Formats: sequence, structure tokens, C-alpha cells
Amino acid sequence: MTTKALSARQVRWYEFIQEFYFALKYRPGRANVLADTLTRRKDDGAWNLNHRNLTMLPQEVLDKQIVSELAFMDLQGAVTDRNVIDRVLEANKRVAATTEAQEWTSKKGSKWHIEDGRLLFQGRLYVPNEEDLRVRLVDEIHRPPSTAHPGRDKMKKLIRERFYWESWNADVESYVDNCRTCGRTTTWRDRAPGLLQPLPIPERPWQHLSMDFMEFPKDRYGYDMVFVTVDRLREQYPCLATRRLQLPKRWHDSGLDMFSHGQDCLIASSQTEEASLYQNSGVRHAQTDGQTEIANQYLQQRLRPYVNFAMDDWSEYLPVIDFATSALPQASIGISPFMVEKGYQPRMSFDWTAPVPPRKLTLNEKEAQDWTKRIQDVWEFARDNIKQAQERQTTQANKKRRPVNFTVGDMVYVTNEGWDTGRPGRKLGHQQEGPFPVVRQVGHAFELGLPKGMRVHPIFAPEKLRLAATTEPLQGQLEDEGPELEVNGYSEWEVEKILASRIMWRKLRYRVGWLGRDPDPKWYPAGYLKNAPLALKAFHNANPKAPGPPERLREWIEAAEEDRYVQDTDEDDIPVTDARGQASGEGGGDVTAVR
Repeated sequence: MTTKALSARQVRWYEFIQEFYFALKYRPGRANVLADTLTRRKDDGAWNLNHRNLTMLPQEVLDKQIVSELAFMDLQGAVTDRNVIDRVLEANKRVAATTEAQEWTSKKGSKWHIEDGRLLFQGRLYVPNEEDLRVRLVDEIHRPPSTAHPGRDKMKKLIRERFYWESWNADVESYVDNCRTCGRTTTWRDRAPGLLQPLPIPERPWQHLSMDFMEFPKDRYGYDMVFVTVDRLREQYPCLATRRLQLPKRWHDSGLDMFSHGQDCLIASSQTEEASLYQNSGVRHAQTDGQTEIANQYLQQRLRPYVNFAMDDWSEYLPVIDFATSALPQASIGISPFMVEKGYQPRMSFDWTAPVPPRKLTLNEKEAQDWTKRIQDVWEFARDNIKQAQERQTTQANKKRRPVNFTVGDMVYVTNEGWDTGRPGRKLGHQQEGPFPVVRQVGHAFELGLPKGMRVHPIFAPEKLRLAATTEPLQGQLEDEGPELEVNGYSEWEVEKILASRIMWRKLRYRVGWLGRDPDPKWYPAGYLKNAPLALKAFHNANPKAPGPPERLREWIEAAEEDRYVQDTDEDDIPVTDARGQASGEGGGDVTAVR
């Protein structure tokens, strides 16, 4: 044991316990019940419960303005209207008491009858066309968690078994088609729009290429990437080991190297945005460059049997793997890439025939023409086989596809697969976003009118899109929450209109009505609304006596017209001042709301 310097108090206790003889022994807690009980106070439990709920800030220490603002959140205003079913029953009884209803039920063989004062059609309750009663009833059936946004057929069955009105079938179809929550959360199970469009068949080797980079574990030479180039006629893909830091230079050099094979060279790739030499693929649309994707898989497959355990020698095998790819016959062209380019098969280690002795070869003009024709016949043979392969692939692929049913001007949903939504995962989130308008058609793809600030490329392949409802929503149908926008890295909601303004602590604040959102009781600083300057301008034009507008409103409007970003400053929340130097609306503090 170690020696410790004791305080005066500890020394006094030490002298006191020296008068006793004792021994320290360990006893488990379950065997030491008496000592544990004696150390507990009988009122400990009640004391803990009584002190769990504390008023941290009593009302008397709060400013009266803060108390009045807290009262704005009174929940009494959140009480909903009467139950929809009660409204339907009351309206039905009023109709049942009319002379017209008596005439319906008195006809011989009529399907109408009155039971307990309720008008029924084949046992189903009639829903009168009063105000928004029918659409509120459909809301009550479609939106709650107990039914969880059922589709068309299920909605029709739920209503057909209980209720009736003349246009119920068409109303249900229109309602479900225009439900944006269903449009964003439903998993697509239909055939993808857009038939397969094969790439053109090249006339000669090195005319049409596809390129890609593939990441590998860093090897002993520092290589961590492979540059893959596929000649679409020869079906050959020479591979070059490179480093990540060398990618821009390697990509630039590849374009220059292609000119040695002719200036009509066309490169398909998903790795560049240059528009002259390269033909780019759409957003997350690997099918455009699908040949290279398959080549990447075969390269990995052929390397796996030979690399060592540490996977740091793969670059040494690339040349021999390239030769294997060139020497092996390809299914789509029916012959080997070596044969397409050279006109003969390479000699292999397992050939049993004797090699042809080398000799000096001299060709006259006719022999040279015959040799050229032989090469061209090989190319023609390869092109015919590629055409047949494309026809088979098109027939097979189009079994799961259909023609595009939308065009410029239509509204479409777009899948958010691969988007950074900021949520923990996509499984329980929205599967689609939108709807967004189709601005123009780019080849076989479509450009969408995405909101400014969304960091997503606006051009999409047709299978990434689905047509939104083409019918008008029911009158009074509730709007679902609009899509959340990401502006400069921050999530924002679209402003529908400004509701009110006020001065708080010499700062200008607003109440806002968000597009497709529930009423929001919060007051937001004026700087939060600099991306909606036109809404601020419209509010103050309609309410000239309301506090405000912000001093920087003109600057914000100009920035919106020029589509440029405005930096945040400390003056964003400052209102304009009058001739006396007093902020507009200061003193009264009254809220001016839009009427």
C-alpha cells in the first residue's frame, strides 16, 4: 500500500478509529441487504419524482412581449372541423327529407330506399355534392395511416362497399392520379419507358470507341486506376495502368491519340462533359457506355486467378490479359479482335502445326488489293454479326420496355436513386421527386426544368422518368408537401406568399406561407427570404403600411434576375428607414397580415 499525506480532519478520524478493533472483508451486495437498507432514506423515491418536473423560467422573469409571442402557439387553433363522416350523415339526412328523394324511392324497382332517415343506393350511403364534402371523404379514406395511401383498385373497393355518388369512379381515379405523395413514394412496377436504341455500327476499327476508368487497389508500383478503351468493331479493350492524379492528363492525351486513327473517331463515355469528340451518357445511365461496363467485368474476372494475396501485382498482368482478349473469339462478331485487325489468327503456345518460316514478302498491286479486300471482308463479316447481335438484344430488351408516353411540356416524376437527400437512407424515403416540367428533348433523353439550386444534372434517360397525372385534381383536393429544394448546400422550401411582417428587437421578420405546407406560425428573419425577393416585393406592394421592406431588397431582386448568389451580411434583417431615421413600422409593432 502507498503512504498518503492526510489532512487534519482525516488525522482526527484516524485517531478515533484506532480505539476499535476491526477487519475489512468483502461481502457481495446480495448478501449485504441490511447495510444497503440502512443507507437508504424512505423518502428518496418520492423526492426524485417530485423534482423531475421543474419550471426553469417562471413567467414573472420573462418579458411580456415574449409571453405574448408564446401564446401565439395556442393549440386551440389546431382543432379540426367536425368528423367528416358526421358531416356526410347530416347532409344525407337533409337530402333524404326532400321531395326529390321521395320520388327516387317510390319508383317501382328503384335501387334507392330510405332506412332510418338515411338515403341509400343499393345499401350504400349517398354522399351529396355539398361544398367539398366528397373530396374530404376521399381524403379521410386515402390519407390516414390506417389505409396508407391505397391505389386505384383498393380505393374503389373501399368506397364501392360503403358510399355512392354519380361520379365516384372517375373522382377516385382523378384523386389517386393527382396524389403527389403516392407519386413520390410508390415503387415503379410498370415497364420502363423508352425502347432500346442501339449505337451505330462502325465501318472500320478505331472509328467508334468507348472509354472508362476503373479503380483498383494500389499496387507495388503506385498504380490505382485502369484506363479501359474498347474498340466497338473489334470488341477489343486494351487496358492501361495509371494513377488517380494522372487522370486529367491521361484523358486529354487519349483524345489526341485517337486522331492518329482518323478524325471521324467518336468516343462514348460517362467520364467527361466535353461535347466535340466525346458522346456523353446521361445521369446514372450506364447503358450508353454498357460495352465498357461489360469489359470492366471481364477484366476483373480474368485477373482474379493470377493476382497474389496482397493484390499488389495486378498491373503486371495487364499486357498478357490484353493479348488474351485480342486472341479469344468474341460472341457478337464471331471472330477474334486480332483477326479483325490483322486478317489472321495469332500463334498460340498450344498450336500443333509447324510455324510458317519467315520470308521476305513482296506484293504487287493486285496482291495488295486482294489483301485489302480480305481485310474489308473481315470487317463486313464483323459488322453483319454485330447487326444480328443488336437485333437480338433489342428484341430481348424491349420485352421489358415500352414507348415513351410523355413529351415537351408534360409534368413527370424523376427517380432520386443516387441523389444525396440528406436522410439516413432511401428505403423509407421518397423514391421519386417532382413533378417537374419537361423542357426539351435531347436525343433520346429529356431535360427537366429543375428548381434553381438543385445540384443535379437536368438531363435524364426516359426510364428514369414517369408521366405525372394528366387530369385536373378534384376541386378542393389537398396539396401534398412540395419537393424540398437544396440551395447552396441548405434545404429550403418554396415560398408561396408572405403573410405578415413585424419589427422584433429592431430586426425585420416575416410570417411565410410555404408551397404545399401546413400553416407555419414562426417568424423568420428577412435574410432567410433573400431567395424569394419577388414574394417580398409583392407583399409590400399589397401592404404599403406593413413594416419593411428590407434595405437590401433591391439588391436581392437584381441578383435573382442575374441568377447569382448574394452573400449574407448583418444588414439583411434591417428594414428601410423613413425621413426621421426610424425603421418603417417601428413603434407600433402591429402585425399586418395579407387579407
